[in-house]
Amino acid sequence: MYQLKNDQLTIVATDNGAMLTSIQSADGLEYLWQGDPVHWAGQAPICFPICGGLRNGRAMTKTQKSIVLGRHGFARNSQFDLMEQEVDRLLFRLQSNSETLCVFPFPFILEIQYCLVEDSVAVTYAVTNPGKEILPFFIGGHPAFNCPIEDSLDFSDYAVQFDQEIARQTLANCEGGLLSAENLVQLEFDGRHLPLKQALFKNGALVFDQIASKSVTLTSSKGTHGLELTYPDFKNLLIWSSGTNAPFVALEPWNGLATLIEESDIFEEKRDLQLALPGETKAYTYCMRFF
Repeated sequence: MYQLKNDQLTIVATDNGAMLTSIQSADGLEYLWQGDPVHWAGQAPICFPICGGLRNGRAMTKTQKSIVLGRHGFARNSQFDLMEQEVDRLLFRLQSNSETLCVFPFPFILEIQYCLVEDSVAVTYAVTNPGKEILPFFIGGHPAFNCPIEDSLDFSDYAVQFDQEIARQTLANCEGGLLSAENLVQLEFDGRHLPLKQALFKNGALVFDQIASKSVTLTSSKGTHGLELTYPDFKNLLIWSSGTNAPFVALEPWNGLATLIEESDIFEEKRDLQLALPGETKAYTYCMRFF
């Protein structure tokens, strides 16, 4: 475990998945979900080289190479190397190897950086293509937060506030973990202020595709603590809880989506695909501010 600390926050990360495992205020208030397996054993996994799932866990490249990946890809279960540690920064790296190339036939270098600045944590994903062909990939964050943040409150006391009005609909969740962009689900809220209730997640995540808002706040009118997530480099935002009356909510900035039932299984043809040219690095940052 690796720790960064200042006078406002202490964060802890592990090289197993390069994942955050704790975000605490100076007085010991824990913001990050602690992975109770009764509800969901995860905490803040990195989604790479896919976000969500493939149809039957498989896809094919245009050159007829097979891709076989579990939900959210392999980065979250991979051992990263700690490359740099400073008083306010951690940098982890994962490189393609014989095991990854068997299931995802593209060389890559994935770096995860955490920067602690006052009351905020900036998370940067950098994907480099060391190969000779274009590297297609998805990349996304999956941080989950305690909800309620304050023990005296309930899940339903909280709301997600968008910084600007958004479409009041999400992509539909379908069998097998797939999505539909044609059968949209209408949500009953004003487009800015989304009150949380467990029933929202009975069919899975709320998937806001091509979302106009690039900042959301998780807060309660009955409490004093909350958090703000800004994600200018990401196209999509997912809001999820496990549907088991779990006391957490995940706010997930993604560049990518699970396979749509309307699309083919050719990997390079998938919606929101990211592309890195040979020798190119693509970087994506989101920031979490805690109060």
